[in-house]
Amino acid sequence: MLTRRTIIALAVTALTIFPVLAQQPDRLEEITQIHAVIAELNRARKHSDAKAFSQLFTLDGTLRIGNEIVATGRDEIERTVDKPTFWSEKTPPNLRNEVVRLVAPGVVLVDVTQTRYGSVILKQSQPVTLLLKVDGGQWRIVSLWLHSGVDVPGSVIRSQVE
Repeated sequence: MLTRRTIIALAVTALTIFPVLAQQPDRLEEITQIHAVIAELNRARKHSDAKAFSQLFTLDGTLRIGNEIVATGRDEIERTVDKPTFWSEKTPPNLRNEVVRLVAPGVVLVDVTQTRYGSVILKQSQPVTLLLKVDGGQWRIVSLWLHSGVDVPGSVIRSQVE
């Protein structure tokens, strides 16, 4: 009697564990692809490539700073971040320390820390939240939200996103 219960318990456990184990390689591949999107985002920002930056978003993607949506759609996002790069004592913003959470199949929420360094600011870190989804077979950003404690006026937005 005890052995029958043990066998049933093991069978139920195996049925719940094996599908999860079978899905792990796909999950690892998804995580790798999501990290690649963040690496491309960092590369575009480092080279001030507004076009490459905007192409990482879905067609209706949003760029949000604080409580304000500053751009919606690839063209508007590109115009918002496209500006001549002047000499600056700040490093380009870099996103690191990704925490990826699956929201639904093909949809993830990623919390990262944006860090930049400079002679005046020393080290500046801000939380950033990314919502990504699979769009046309590729992971794309639905929304990039740079958290800030205050609403940011339009002229400062471009320097925050640069």
